[in-house]
Parts: sequence; structure tokens; C-alpha cells
Amino acid sequence: MSAIISINENGTGDLIIWPIPFTNQINITSEGTFIQEVQIHDLAGKLVLSTKQVGTNQLDVTHLTSGIYQITVIDEFGIRTVRQVQKVSE
Repeated sequence: MSAIISINENGTGDLIIWPIPFTNQINITSEGTFIQEVQIHDLAGKLVLSTKQVGTNQLDVTHLTSGIYQITVIDEFGIRTVRQVQKVSE
């Protein structure tokens, strides 16, 4: 079973991330704005993925091991962070 995370902070456009937990791909959309960059950090704070190529809104995360991650999305509304997003094995 998977879920969707939707964030709307102070009237900014919705930031939607799915599926949660994720396996090999994660989808990110930011309603009403262009995503400029996505960063994924592990719980130790180490940057494990950074991309400015988010045109398709799909990120390949097959190289990440199972665990808990923090996703940061940068768009025209600023920096928005989702904590404790889980990757699981297939």
C-alpha cells in the first residue's frame, strides 16, 4: 500500500510526493510552479541525490538503499522539505 504526501505552506502551491513508501521511482509535482531542484539526504544529512532535471517530475532512485530519507524541493515559493520518507525494497 502506498500513500501521497501533499504540503501547502502559507498559501503556496501544493507540493505532492508519491508513492510513499517508494521503491525505484519517486514522483514530485509542485502545483502552479516549476520545480528548480530536488535534493535527497539520508538521516545523517549526507546528500545522496541532487538534480535540476525535474522536467518529467519523476526521479530514478534505484541506487538508494532501503531506509529513511529527507526530500527537499526548491521552487519559486522557496525551499520545502519533507522529512522521514521511506524507501523500501521491491
